[in-house]
Formats: sequence, structure tokens, C-alpha cells
Amino acid sequence: MSAIDEAFIRAYQNERPPVGAPQATTSPADRAALPQLNSPDQAWSGLALRFGVADRSTLTLNQSVDAEVTTTPTARRPLSEFARPAQAPQQQFKPALEVDRFRWSSVSETLVRHHAGSLDNLVSTLLAADDAGRSLIGIAGTSRGAGCTTLMASAARLLIDAGKTVAIVDANFAAPGLANALGMAIQAGWEDVLAGQTPLAEAVVHSLGDQLAVLPLARGGAAAAEKIGSIHASVTAGVLRYHYNIVLVDLGALDDPIQASVACQVAKQCRLDAVIIANSRGHDPSLNSQRLAQTAPDLARLCLGQVNIAA
Repeated sequence: MSAIDEAFIRAYQNERPPVGAPQATTSPADRAALPQLNSPDQAWSGLALRFGVADRSTLTLNQSVDAEVTTTPTARRPLSEFARPAQAPQQQFKPALEVDRFRWSSVSETLVRHHAGSLDNLVSTLLAADDAGRSLIGIAGTSRGAGCTTLMASAARLLIDAGKTVAIVDANFAAPGLANALGMAIQAGWEDVLAGQTPLAEAVVHSLGDQLAVLPLARGGAAAAEKIGSIHASVTAGVLRYHYNIVLVDLGALDDPIQASVACQVAKQCRLDAVIIANSRGHDPSLNSQRLAQTAPDLARLCLGQVNIAA
């Protein structure tokens, strides 16, 4: 497991390391001059949270500690030595796997090259969501074959053209197909990250030519989906959210009860900000909304809109 994965695991577990105590090298008179704290937590005043997690391992200073210390001829340590915690070196997340380009489907190529205007509303909605701080968004289809994966891939390419950094995730455990759709043959995928067997950076594939990051599933299946409840799912979401402007998650087909349940678990454990629904051709959007509220209420509450795919 990489250092950045471990850092996010500590963050989501809310483990609070003890505040380091000053070394006993001062005299009783010197110690009497130190400020008295009502509780150890006061030593952390003036600090700002990162990633929205109350974990001291992810705190950074947002203001310096300025203290006037009257020195004497004897050696005295400044108060700042006790108040300023040592900052651990930060590690930049970088996918270990890189390819020249992904292989896009003919439908995606046609949409992006010749019919990008038909996706203007979707792209504008995603950009507005990002501006509002809602950057982790799931895309689900009303039924298998609705075009959820193609829609997600096409939207990702247009978002990159708009200047955003984007990552896409395959969470369709019932029918994983993102890797194959993009022309990739992979040995390890998100299920291996969820099981704690592979660091996240070794499962993400970055396309140099497309400037897109992909976290695929290698096998999927019910056994892999059971790992969604692990801390590694939250770590995945936290790392990708922090390092990419927008993260799109393929939630699969909601008419499959098993996948619909998995999609709800992904939304909860990964803390999705919103969900876009891709309607199958010929389906009534109003009926889809009612069905979604009944079968997947957790997703219905996050629904940002629907995309109707014409025949």
C-alpha cells in the first residue's frame, strides 16, 4: 500500500494521534513561563482541515504562531518549537500505468466530433456542479444498453476540452466493461484496491494523449462488490476527488436489482455528490423518476437530471 493510500485511510478512520509533549530539557522556572492549556486540543488552534476530515494527520497550518519570547543568557527554546508540529512530506498522486491513447467507440467518436452540441446541457450541468463543489458524480442507466458508459466517456472528453482534469471509474460490478470499451487489457482493477491487495495508483490508468485517468474493474462480480463497504472505497473517492476536478462514476443499469443495490452502496460509501440518469430510448422520464424513487431512493435524492437518449 502506498503512503498516500495510508494517509487517506488514517484520515477517514478519524484516528487522532496524541499531541507531542515538549522534551523535559527546561528548568522549572522556564516551564512555569509556558502558557497553560485547558486541554491538549487547544494546541491545534489556528489549524485548517483538509479534505473535510477531522484528523490531525491531515491538518495544515493556515497561520503562523508568533510569540515574543524574552530570552536570557541561558539557552531557552522558543515557544514556536512546541506549537508548530513537523509537517510530513506530501506525496503527489500519480498513476503508475500510462498509455498513449484510449480506443474510443465509434458512437463516442461521433458524439464528440459531430454532435457535441447535443451534450451541451449535460456538460454545462457538470461544470456548474463542479463550481458548486459537487465534483464526484455518478452516471446510471435505466436499463442495460441505455448508453451509460458511452455517455460518461463522451462527457469526460468534453469536460477535458473545457479545461478540467477528469477521472472516470467503473462501478458496474454486474457487467464491468469500461476497460474493454477503451481497448485495455488489465490484470488488476478497482476490486483489487477495495480488497487491499493493490495500491490505488497501480490500478489507475492515465492516457497521455487523452489526458484522462481511468479506474477500471478487471473482473467485477458479487464477491468484489461486497468490498464496497471497506475503508478503501472511501480512500479511493477521497484521493480522486482531491487530485481531479471532476470524477465520473459508472453506476451501471438500475433495472438490475443487484447492481442497483451496489450503486446505492457506492453512492453512500464514496459520498457521491450527485447522480445523472441516462434514459433508455422509448422510456417515459416521469415514470423513470418514480421507479428510481422506489427502487433506489438514495440515488433519487442525489439526482441532478436525466439525459434522454433518442432512438
